[in-house]
Amino acid sequence: MIINLDLPVKVTMHGYIEQSTGAWHNGRLIQNNMLIYVMKGCLEMYVDDTLYTVNAEDILLIPHDTFYRPVGKSGCCYYFLHFLAGNDADFSNSLRNNREPDEKINSNYILSRTADEVFLDIPVYTKNCYTFSIREIINKISNCKTWRGKYTKLIIDNYLREILIQISINSAKVPIPNKHLREIQVYIDDNFSSEITLGTLSEHFKLSESYIARLFLKNLSIRPSEYVNRVRTAHSCSLLLSTDLGISDISEKCGYSSPYYFSRVFKNIYGISPLAFRHMKP
Repeated sequence: MIINLDLPVKVTMHGYIEQSTGAWHNGRLIQNNMLIYVMKGCLEMYVDDTLYTVNAEDILLIPHDTFYRPVGKSGCCYYFLHFLAGNDADFSNSLRNNREPDEKINSNYILSRTADEVFLDIPVYTKNCYTFSIREIINKISNCKTWRGKYTKLIIDNYLREILIQISINSAKVPIPNKHLREIQVYIDDNFSSEITLGTLSEHFKLSESYIARLFLKNLSIRPSEYVNRVRTAHSCSLLLSTDLGISDISEKCGYSSPYYFSRVFKNIYGISPLAFRHMKP
């Protein structure tokens, strides 16, 4: 699927789906593009006549006007985004003929136009998208469901653009999956509120500390502690925007014993303090 990033990318619907064993519909002809990111389990899906087995942290991209049908031999949980890309004919026509006032905001929001247009060739199936960046972006989109505002849609559109770019980068690199790394990531994601150090990871997985450190640096270009901090602060963003909890309570819920250290880590990652981030809530 070719996407021109010089034109707008607009999310029309997004959400989290959890399905038990068995197909949940007999097939549909999708009108918009759909991106599926499998979070747990295994999704088996026919796209036209091709069967794709999509495991945890794999991505399936279904182009518009394409027939798809789930097979569903096993249960799965996934996040989906329906979207229109600027190179879709109907969408391009609607932009020209029915431009709404909000599109003026969007003109400042999309990538700056240069002499050469930016095209991405996005594969239908991308295996092992286990880099933290995509998982983090999905978490941010999910967090956007907890608050509303006139800029929320533009923020979600921008997150989708980031995902498409990361998919393109990952498909070009053809990363080799590492079972140990994926297991450690899942463990951190599920236990971020507990004490997690290189030592506790080493003890839990019966792997040396140096080996775990090399796994993260080689595959994600960050230290294990940085990954833990990113997971924790991503969850703290949701609490800051959707609750009235104090910084001390939020830091404790996200695994930090000191609110001062939490605030320092948060600012290093997001460039602003937790309180300043909360005040950005529409």
